[in-house]
Amino acid sequence: MSSIYLDHNATTALDQRVLESMLPWMLNQSGNPTSRHIFGRSARDAVEHARAQVAEACGAYASQVIFTASGTEANNFAVKGIAANQVGSQILYSAIEHPCISRPAKALQQVGWLSSEIGVDANGILNIAQLQQALETTTSIVSVMLANNETGVIQNMTEIAEISRKAGAFIHTDAVQGLGKIPVHFTDLNVHAMTISSHKIHGPQGAAALILDKRVDIQPLLHGGGQERGLRSGTENVAAIVGFGMACELAVANLADFNSHTQMLRDAFEHGLKSLNVTVFSGSARRIPNTSFFCIRRY
Repeated sequence: MSSIYLDHNATTALDQRVLESMLPWMLNQSGNPTSRHIFGRSARDAVEHARAQVAEACGAYASQVIFTASGTEANNFAVKGIAANQVGSQILYSAIEHPCISRPAKALQQVGWLSSEIGVDANGILNIAQLQQALETTTSIVSVMLANNETGVIQNMTEIAEISRKAGAFIHTDAVQGLGKIPVHFTDLNVHAMTISSHKIHGPQGAAALILDKRVDIQPLLHGGGQERGLRSGTENVAAIVGFGMACELAVANLADFNSHTQMLRDAFEHGLKSLNVTVFSGSARRIPNTSFFCIRRY
C-alpha cells in the first residue's frame, strides 16, 4: 500500500540536490572551519557561501545570519539572549506561539520578568488592541510568529513590529513556517530578530539560523571558541549548513510555482471537504498555501 505524507509543517524530505551539495562534506576529509590550514579555509568558504545563500533567501545581509542547530535553539537564543541584557521587564508573546517561545518566556518569570500572552481572534489573528494595551507596561521583548504551523495564518508582522518599536520593545518573529512558502524579507518585516529553519524547506535537520539586527545587544547561549561572531560557539556543522544554503536557494527559485500550484491543490481539497460537513478554521484569513486546518462535525 502506498502512503501520502501530509506533515510538511513538521519536517520535509531532503531534496536530492541538497543531498548532493552536502555529500562532499560528509564523505571527504573536511577541515574545522576555524582552522587556518587549507582544509579549514575550504570549510570556512563553504559556510560563508551558505550564509550568503540564506541571507539572500530572507532579505538580510550575510553578516546578520547566525547559524544554530535548530529553530528551537534560535528562538531560545532570541528570547533569553535579548532578555539577558535588559533590566527585568516584560515579554509579550502570542497565544499561538510554539513552546520554544512560550516556555522560555515563562521561564523569565523566575528572574523577575513579567510574561504575558496576547490573544488571537477567531481567525487566529493577533489581537492588536490587546497588544497595545499590554505595551502600556514597560516591555522589552515582543515575539509573534509570522505564520502558524497549524492554521497557516499569516500575521501582519509589519504592523506588529511598528507598534512594538514605538513602545520601545525589541520585536522577534518565528518565521520558520513562512520561509519557502511566502516571500520573507527581514528588512521589510521591520523586526529586530527572525528565526528560520532548514528542515522545513527540504534541507537537512540540524541547521537553522537567527537573523539578527547587529544593533541588538544580545548574550550568547553557548560560550566557547567564539564561532558565529562569538554569539554561538561550537564547531559548525559544515554539511548541514551547506545543505541549508542550497535549500534556501532552491526555495526562492521555486517560490512562485510552489505558491500557485500548492494553493490550487489546497483550495480544491477544501472545496471537496464541504460535502463532508467540514469546518475549515481560519478559512477567511490570509494563510500559507500548503496548510489546511479543519474538523468534521459529529452528530
